[in-house]
Amino acid sequence: MEKKVTKREVINAMLNEEVVKANEVYVNFLNHEIELLDKKSANHKPTKNQEANVAIKNAIADVLANAEGGMSATDIAKSVDISVQKATALLKQMVEIDKTANKVIDKRKALFTVA
Repeated sequence: MEKKVTKREVINAMLNEEVVKANEVYVNFLNHEIELLDKKSANHKPTKNQEANVAIKNAIADVLANAEGGMSATDIAKSVDISVQKATALLKQMVEIDKTANKVIDKRKALFTVA
């Protein structure tokens, strides 16, 4: 499966072409388009679900901090009163992105601890 080419990649490729470099109008237009893309990406705000997930992640971190040893996603989901799927997804984010939790696999069962 091919990777989809982004608008920014196309604009940068066009800016590297000799024909485009020779025309100042084209260069100014393409640079303006890049500025618009930068402005659009700078205004990104978290969604309501992302904001709600921060509170749930904090609750999961508290549960893990008070636990002795590792806890499974099922145990954490019961403690925080969320679904196992949501607990697994948030734990994955906490391990890979936030680095606030550790994942240890013990006898084919994933256990989570505080980082």
